Amino acid sequence: MAQTSFHPGEHIQEELDELSLSPEAFASRLGVSVEALIAVLEGRQSVTAEFALRLGHFFGTSAQFWLNLQSSFDLEEAQRLHGAEIESLPTLQAA
Repeated sequence: MAQTSFHPGEHIQEELDELSLSPEAFASRLGVSVEALIAVLEGRQSVTAEFALRLGHFFGTSAQFWLNLQSSFDLEEAQRLHGAEIESLPTLQAA
């Protein structure tokens, strides 16, 4: 299965590049640590509900938009990593 979703950090990085904002400046505007932001940008950390609220406020989007990006990425990763194993498990049979 081809990767169709991407980690929200990639999208955030693209926005920062377009705005010519450094991670340090952006972290300050969001009210988060630079380390926390960089972890998201690098895909090592997920976008949490609080982080999504901060992103939504800054970009004028909904927090749900950012959580949906994260959720899509997480589901695709889980399918890639565990899909075959899960498909081999038994299912509930109708009575």
